[in-house]
Amino acid sequence: MKQKLISPHTPENYVWPIALSIQALTSESKKEKARILDMLVSIDAGTHLMHEGIDVDNPQKFTREWFSWANMMFCELVMDYFDIRVLK
Repeated sequence: MKQKLISPHTPENYVWPIALSIQALTSESKKEKARILDMLVSIDAGTHLMHEGIDVDNPQKFTREWFSWANMMFCELVMDYFDIRVLK
């Protein structure tokens, strides 16, 4: 019997913007990175922030109004897309 694992952090039918950012960051395709950046911008529910989770059918439904880890990963993706590297 298959068991569903659902928590307040992973409601059914929700996707994590963090996971989308990681997908793009690990892609070698600039086109894929741009596609995911566009998607992330389009699912911010008008807040201009990344959320913890987004309902795949309605981005107006989300967990956490803002989520610093997701925002940081979005920033990392933007920097990666524009070939910005921070050197020590």
